[in-house]
Amino acid sequence: MDRKKKICILLNLDEGLERNSGIYTGVEEYVNKHTDWTLNWNHYPEIYLSKCKVGEQPFYDGIIGRISEAAYEHAQRLSIPMVNVMMKTNFKEIPASFQDFKSIGRMSAEHMLSRGFKRFIHIDPNDPAGIDFLEGVKEVLSPLGYDIKSYRYNNNCGLTSKAWERQMATFSSWKEEWEFPLAVLNSQPYPPLVSYFLENNIRIPEDIAMIAGRDEKAYCESIKPHLTAIDGNTSGIGYKAAKLLDQIFKGEPITKSPVYTTPGDIIIRESTDTYATGDQVVKEALRFISKNILSVIEVGHVVDDSGLSRSNLEKRFRSAVGHTIKDEIDTLRVISAKRLLSDRKAKIYSVHKSAGFSSALHMRRVFMKIINMTPGDYRRSLNN
Repeated sequence: MDRKKKICILLNLDEGLERNSGIYTGVEEYVNKHTDWTLNWNHYPEIYLSKCKVGEQPFYDGIIGRISEAAYEHAQRLSIPMVNVMMKTNFKEIPASFQDFKSIGRMSAEHMLSRGFKRFIHIDPNDPAGIDFLEGVKEVLSPLGYDIKSYRYNNNCGLTSKAWERQMATFSSWKEEWEFPLAVLNSQPYPPLVSYFLENNIRIPEDIAMIAGRDEKAYCESIKPHLTAIDGNTSGIGYKAAKLLDQIFKGEPITKSPVYTTPGDIIIRESTDTYATGDQVVKEALRFISKNILSVIEVGHVVDDSGLSRSNLEKRFRSAVGHTIKDEIDTLRVISAKRLLSDRKAKIYSVHKSAGFSSALHMRRVFMKIINMTPGDYRRSLNN
């Protein structure tokens, strides 16, 4: 009987971050569907690999995760295939499965534009994810004539009081250049920045609206107001990583460039619950739609809540937002449905009820109108 392959999962699962647990879930999903591998979580596979000699059966048959220098050296020595899943540890000669931060940047910029903002800044550490994210943001904003100023922060400012004090002083120097209302875009949530705004009476979202390119609930929902973020579909990263490793084992050709996972959708929270317009009636209409989107609401419900005539509200809404009330309802419903569809346990035929659609056929029609895909097509695209 053939020995089962033993795969090392090199992820910081003990940190409790959804990014890491999501990647592991995706690996496990692929393994359960297509292989009989045994998965072992280990921070330091080099401890075992260092004891293995060339030509002997290695302790691990493959490694998936954030590949460290030590693990890389021993795996190379023993000809153990690896797949990297973290952009910060990108060994270009080994296959990799990454989040598509360029697409996430584009989505973030489009969301802030849809909220009516004209002024934008980017705040991130100087890392590959932040660089790709900014490139995606610029792809959307630059052709429209918008400038975006980019700032870089110290990702370790919480390690000492002095580092924290220096970072807060840096934020203050940046603030002198800002004019509100302002849209702030980050590739990842950064609680010290939110803390600074709150301590300096900068209102979120009225003065500054914020969006993060990674939905990490431990950060996004730890401070009020909660932070709008992009669902990075981290399970898709793990799924594709496991598929790459399986292809290596089977001797199949693989791409030399990283494979990227299509992100999920925007998880809208309080930090972008605003619209950069002076029309208070339109602001309240947008809030009403967002609050009730999971109910079967129609344009008439929005009109009734506003106290205006339908023609008056429609005219003001289109003038301020650039599209109709129905378009806004349809778009938010699709966003909600896409989040539900990313859960593989949810049945496609029942998702419409939870997303506020009147029927499965209604959901299908709106999906085709908004994203030119059926709900089934969208779910299949998550692991393509």
